[in-house]
Amino acid sequence: MMEIDFLKNKGNLESLVAEKGKQSLLLHACCAPCSSSVIETLLPFFHITVFFFNPNIYPREEFFRRLSELEIFLPRAFPEVKLIAAGENFHDNEIFAEKNTGYNVSFNEILGKFSEEREGGKRCENCFYSRMMPTALLAERAKFPFWTTTLSVSPHKNADLINRIGMEIQNAAGFGETTRFLPANFKKNDGFKRSLELSREYGLYRQNYCGCLFSKRKAEDRSKNERPATEASSYRLC
Repeated sequence: MMEIDFLKNKGNLESLVAEKGKQSLLLHACCAPCSSSVIETLLPFFHITVFFFNPNIYPREEFFRRLSELEIFLPRAFPEVKLIAAGENFHDNEIFAEKNTGYNVSFNEILGKFSEEREGGKRCENCFYSRMMPTALLAERAKFPFWTTTLSVSPHKNADLINRIGMEIQNAAGFGETTRFLPANFKKNDGFKRSLELSREYGLYRQNYCGCLFSKRKAEDRSKNERPATEASSYRLC
């Protein structure tokens, strides 16, 4: 099996495209700013469908604001990119079932079980998993050859952890070569910087916290105690 790692083995991906043409890829996306530079980077190699699946986002108004921004942004910037999204992804229900994958997750349980964890700890790790597993299952069900996530574009997100979770899902689910996770660190090669540029160009709403109630509270605490932030640090890409 040819090794495909967008960061380390881009040449293999170029060879794959040369041999078989552009492949279809399901891209989990957390917001329009995160999606912007990632889609731009991937488009030469893939036919992309974006999957907005983010039960972490709180409150309800923020969830639908980010979803609406993505719905407006994609046709303007990347009209060839499709979008799969469902309002029932919001975690205000105790347990919700994402109808496209059959994967059940109680995000309130994740919040409660890991409420005392520092940001970047077990709560975030489980949050990543809760969004990436349905992406993998949908990719398998809809016969996407590849899937990945925009999460690694954020300077606040551990790309090694995200890629490890992706590979663990891949191996545990036994997808084999039917559907394959694409490891990547999209913040590399000025990926985050490019997302800032595209956000300015399209006038995108840029949130100042990752998504969950705890990250929102932390952002509010930072805004009270920190000196004025630079553009690159003034908001958190989720």
